[in-house]
Amino acid sequence: MTCQNCGHTDSFVLLVDIAARVTERDTTPLDWSLAVQCPRCESTDVAVEPSDLLARV
Repeated sequence: MTCQNCGHTDSFVLLVDIAARVTERDTTPLDWSLAVQCPRCESTDVAVEPSDLLARV
C-alpha cells in the first residue's frame, strides 16, 4: 500500500460510508461504500483496493 499523493506506506484508514433511511418504526439500508485514506495527508488516492484492506481485518 502506498499513498499516491505523499508516498506514505505505513498504516491506512479504512472508511466505511453507510447510507440508511431511519424512521420511528424502521431502518432501511440504502447503500454503502468503502474507501482507503492516508492518515498523513488524508488523500484517498491509495494504491490498494478497499476490499483487500477489509479482508485483512
